[in-house]
Amino acid sequence: MIPTYDVNNLTGNLDTMFQNVMKIGFVISIVLLTIWIIVSLLIWLFRSQKEV
Repeated sequence: MIPTYDVNNLTGNLDTMFQNVMKIGFVISIVLLTIWIIVSLLIWLFRSQKEV
């Protein structure tokens, strides 16, 4: 007998895995961007105080 395919789920639940990967990647990118901004502002602050 030929197995029937579920048209609503052709990817075999891979779409939920990719959504989780995209969520984790988004959170990591936001955290890294925030850390980079804070560090660059701290470097700018301490550098500007040395020149004054």
